[in-house]
Amino acid sequence: MRRLASSFAIWAMAISILAVPTLASAFSLTVMDPDLLKYEVLPDTTVGLVFNASLNGATVTTDNVYLEPRDGGPAIPASVQLGTTNQSNDTIYIVPDDDLPWGVPLRVVIDSDVEDGGGGKFDGTFPGAGVDWFTVNVPFDLARPDPDGGFTDLFVNSNVLIGFNPLDPEGTNPNKPWQIPGLNATGAWKFHTGRPEILVADIDNGLKNYHDPEVADRLFLNIGELPEPRIGDDPCGDYDCNGDGRISASDYAQDNRVSDGGLGYVDPERLIDAFADGKDDDNNGYVDDISGWDFLRDKNLPYGVDQFPEGTHSRLVAKAATAQADNGEGDKPGVCPDCSLLVVRVTDSVIGDIDLIAQGAQYAVDMGAKVMMVPLGSFDNSTFSQGVFTDAYENGTFTIAASGDEWGFHHLYPGAADDVTATHGVLPMPPVELIGPIGIDAIGFTESYCSNWGAHAEVTVPTGACTSESTGNGGGMAGLLFSYGLELGLDPPLSSEEVRQLMIMTVDDVANHCFTFTGGGCRKGWDIHWGYGRVNAERALMRLGVPELGIPETIPPAVRIVTPKWWSTFSPAEDPTLTVSGQISARGRPFKYRLEIALSADPDDNDFVKVDSGSSNGAPVDGVIGSFDLTQYWSMEDLRLPAMDAWDKSVTVRVRAWWDGPDGRVYGEHRKSIAVNLDDDPDTGWMPGLPRNLGHAGQGSAVLYDMDGDTDGKLEMVLGATTGVVEVYKLNDDDEWEMMTGFPVTLPEPPRPTGLGVAPPDGVAGSPAVADLFGDGVPIIVVNTFQGQIVAIWPDGENHSGGPFVDGFPVYSDMPDNDTSFQFGHGNYFAASPTIADLNGDGLKDIIAASYDQKVYAFQPVDEGPDGYADPVPGWPVLVDAAPGKVPPEKVCVNGIPDHILVSPSVAILDPDSDDPDIADYPSVIVGNAEMCDGCVYLHG
Repeated sequence: MRRLASSFAIWAMAISILAVPTLASAFSLTVMDPDLLKYEVLPDTTVGLVFNASLNGATVTTDNVYLEPRDGGPAIPASVQLGTTNQSNDTIYIVPDDDLPWGVPLRVVIDSDVEDGGGGKFDGTFPGAGVDWFTVNVPFDLARPDPDGGFTDLFVNSNVLIGFNPLDPEGTNPNKPWQIPGLNATGAWKFHTGRPEILVADIDNGLKNYHDPEVADRLFLNIGELPEPRIGDDPCGDYDCNGDGRISASDYAQDNRVSDGGLGYVDPERLIDAFADGKDDDNNGYVDDISGWDFLRDKNLPYGVDQFPEGTHSRLVAKAATAQADNGEGDKPGVCPDCSLLVVRVTDSVIGDIDLIAQGAQYAVDMGAKVMMVPLGSFDNSTFSQGVFTDAYENGTFTIAASGDEWGFHHLYPGAADDVTATHGVLPMPPVELIGPIGIDAIGFTESYCSNWGAHAEVTVPTGACTSESTGNGGGMAGLLFSYGLELGLDPPLSSEEVRQLMIMTVDDVANHCFTFTGGGCRKGWDIHWGYGRVNAERALMRLGVPELGIPETIPPAVRIVTPKWWSTFSPAEDPTLTVSGQISARGRPFKYRLEIALSADPDDNDFVKVDSGSSNGAPVDGVIGSFDLTQYWSMEDLRLPAMDAWDKSVTVRVRAWWDGPDGRVYGEHRKSIAVNLDDDPDTGWMPGLPRNLGHAGQGSAVLYDMDGDTDGKLEMVLGATTGVVEVYKLNDDDEWEMMTGFPVTLPEPPRPTGLGVAPPDGVAGSPAVADLFGDGVPIIVVNTFQGQIVAIWPDGENHSGGPFVDGFPVYSDMPDNDTSFQFGHGNYFAASPTIADLNGDGLKDIIAASYDQKVYAFQPVDEGPDGYADPVPGWPVLVDAAPGKVPPEKVCVNGIPDHILVSPSVAILDPDSDDPDIADYPSVIVGNAEMCDGCVYLHG
C-alpha cells in the first residue's frame, strides 16, 4: 500500500476564460499532499489532490493528470484514481507504478480538460507553498537504515541528516531546533542534491577499497591518464559514455578492456588494472594517478590498512560527504550525494606530518577540488602548510578540518590554521522523554563526548561520534553550497569565504538547550564550545536564492582578517599599535563594517568595544581595516603579572560587516584570538629578539652546545625544523639571537618508495643530538628525519669544505615492502631523537635510532666499505617485537600487525657487576614499542 503524504505542489496551467462555460464556476485545490512544505517525503509516496468540488470522473485521466520532472523528462508512469474526502469524487490520487525518484523536483500537471460536475475548470491556485512541484527528500536508505548496522548506525542514519522532529515530522516546529537532531540536509535536498563538477577531496588515511558501492561511482577519474571508454571494442565518443552527466567508472561498464573483477560493476581499481601504463600522461608529476594518490607509499592506490585502529578512516568521512543516495545499499547518503569524491592518503593513522598533509592538499587543489576535508591532525605546523591552505582559500577552495577528538581546547593543525574552518561535534539527539515528564529538550544540543573546542571553533556539525564525521558532513554541506551556486549560475561564483559565511551565519543557536561534558558554552551567539551554532543546510542553501519561490539571494558579506594571524602574541613595549588588515566585500553592494575587540578568548557579545569602522559604496576593502592602541586597554603593570589561566592575556579581534537586505541587515563576520603579553624582567623575562616566529613547528627541543668553540663562552642553539632544515642560532654582541654562519643546512632529498610521484617533504620531529663522534673534540649534529634519514652535519654547516654532511651520511632506515598498504605498515619514519653511545667499545660514538618500521638501527660514523655509506654496527638493525619466545607465554600480544616505535632508545650498562661480560662491559639498548599485550605482569626480585 502506497503512502498518502500531507502536502504537495501543483503546476499552474493557464486557463482560457473563453474555454469555461458561462454559467460554470472555477474550482480550487484545497489540499496538496505532498507539497514543498512537507518535511518528510519518501519514494513510495502516493500523491493526493483534494478539491472543493466533485469532479467529473470522465475528465480525469492519465493524459491530463500526471507527474513529470520539473526540469524536463518523460512523465512518471502512474495510474489515477478518484476518491472521496469531503464530498464525492473531490479527490484525485496519483499512484506511481514504482517508487518515485529521490531528489528530483516533480511537477503535478492538471490539464485544463479536467472539470467538475458543473463543467467548471481548475482555477490554477495552489495551497501550501504555492508552487507546482515537490521533491522526494528522504531516501529509503535514510528512512530505513540497515538494522544489521547496530544501534550506532541506526541512531546516526535516523538523525544526523534530518531537518525535522523524527517523532512527529509534520508537527515539526522550526522555532524549536533543539527538537530537530540533524543538520537539515533533508530540507536542502528539496532544492538540490549536488553536481558531479563539484569535487570534494578527503585528505586522510585512505579507503578500505574502491569497490564500496556507496562511493565507487562517485570517485573522481583523471581523464588525463585514461583513454575514452568503449562500447565493446567500438569508441564511445565521450568520456560520459552512459550519459548520466558524470565521468565515473560506470562509463567503462561495457568496455571490453575492463573487467569488473566479479563485482557486477566497474570501480576505479579495475581502471587502474586496465590502463596504468607507467607513464605520467598528464605531466602533473604523478604516474598513473587515475583516481587519487597515496603520498605515504608514493603510489596511485590510496588504500588504508583496515587492521590498524581507524586505518581506513576515509571510509567514514568520504561516505559522510558523498555517498550515493537511495542506491539500495542500506547505508546513509552523503550530504552532497551527487558531488564527486577524490581520495588522497597522507598518513597511516589520524595523525600525520603537516607538510605531507599540505602536499596532499596541494594535489587536491591541482586536481580541481572545491572542498577539502581534513579529518585528522598533525604533530607539527609550518609556513609551507599555511601557504598551501591560504593559496587554496584565495583560489576558491574551501577547507574544513577536524578540531580534534581529545576533549580539550588545544590547537590541532590544520584545523587551528588561518583560512581553515574547524568543526565541533554535536550528537543528533532525538526529542524523547528521559524519565516521565522530563524531556530531552534541555539537552537537545549535546556536545560530542570527544570533540575539541576553543577560540577557533566556528561551526558545530552533527556527528554520531567525534569530529571526523562532523568534518565529512560539513564538507558535504560545503559541496552542496558550491554546487547549488553553480546550478543557479551565480556570477561571480561562490568564493570559499562566502561558503564559510553561509555556514556560520545561518546556524541554529544552541543557547538554553545544550550540554557540554566539560562545562561552559551554551550562550546565545558565538561561544568557545559551539562556535556560532549548529549548521542548517537548508537555511544556508536558501540564502543563495530560490527563484521558483521568489526568494532572493542574500549571501552574507565576505569578511576575512588577514593580519594578525591566529594565536599571534604582541608586546606593547615593542609597538603599542596593532593594525588589522583584511578583505571585505558584498558582491558589489554598499556595506558598512566595524572593527571590535574584547579582552577574552571567550567573550560575550556585549564585551566587544568598537575601535574603528568604515563603509563602502560597493568596492571591496582589501588592506587596512583599522588599528588600535594596546595601551588604551591594558596597563604595563597588568601585562607584567603572571597569567591566571590559559586565556588571561587573550584578545578577540572581530570584524563585522553588513548590507541592507530585503528583510533587514545581512551580516558577515570574522574573528581571531591573539595574545598580549609583557615579560621584560631583566633576569627572568624574554631575551632580546625572543620570541620569534621560526616558520616551523618546535616539536623537538633545542640543544644548547658550544658549536663554534670560540672564546665568548656562549652556547649556540641547535634546532631541527619540520620544514627540512637544521638551524643554529648564535648570540651576537648585542645578546640577540641570529643565524650562525653556515646555517641553515637543508636536508638532502630523501629516498622515495617508488619514485612515481613528487618528492615528499622531509623534516625533523625530534631534538637534534650533538656529540663528539670521533673523539677529536669536533661536535657533530645528528638528526633523524620523517622520511627515514639519519643525517650527520659538520659544526660549520654549509661552510665546511666538501659540503655540510659528514662522509657516509645520510644513511637510511630500510624501505618497507610496498606491495600493499598492510605490508608497508607505518612506513619508515624516525619520530624521535637519535641516541649517541659507543656500543662496541671501539672509541667511536655510534648513532642509535628507533623507527616507525619497528626496528632499532645503529650506525658507526665511518664508512669502511665500498658503498659510500656509514657502516651499520654488526648485528643491527634489530626488529623489536613480541614474537613467541620473547615474552612470557602467559602474555598475549597482537602479533602479525605492523607496529611502530615512537620514542628514543635509552643506552646504559645495566649491571657493571654482572658475571656476564656482555652485560658488565657493554651497554644495552632499551626501547619501548607500541605493541599491545594482555596478560599478567610479574615482578621478580
